[in-house]
Amino acid sequence: MRRRRAPWLGGQFPGPPSPTIDAKLVGGAALFGLGWGLGGYCPGPAVVALVSGVPAVAVFVGAMIVGMMIGERARGGDDS
Repeated sequence: MRRRRAPWLGGQFPGPPSPTIDAKLVGGAALFGLGWGLGGYCPGPAVVALVSGVPAVAVFVGAMIVGMMIGERARGGDDS
């Protein structure tokens, strides 16, 4: 199997992630785990569960989206 040199829709493949384990990584992982544990949903299945109509799922997904927006602003956004 040949590896692609570029994505089908243009641009470039991202480089490898940083191997550095720092306070931001540990803190982010802890927040993710706390949200997952308290909410009872992993982000992907939570989005799929939205169709169930359970209000708690909508609250979890809404809080997850707000958290993602706060995280994006905290790191300075995506300038690509």
